[in-house]
Amino acid sequence: MSGQIEVPYVQARARFMSAVTAAGWTLRHEIPLAGRDDRTILAFLRGAYELTLMVSRVSTSRSAFSYGVSRRDDNQRKGGIGR
Repeated sequence: MSGQIEVPYVQARARFMSAVTAAGWTLRHEIPLAGRDDRTILAFLRGAYELTLMVSRVSTSRSAFSYGVSRRDDNQRKGGIGR
């Protein structure tokens, strides 16, 4: 799923983080892309599921987002590969 919202990047990132954590997800990784401060991948965990969310700046007042949810396999849940 992806789309755009009419808010600056910093506010969009904060709103997504707030909404996702309020829904019971725990932030696991925050990855800035290509040394830029206007594009970030956020990885959250909740039980057996991982939510990957990218937020980026389109313009000074518009941001883009893209996300997906996947089920983690047994090795990942037990702390093995992909931990």
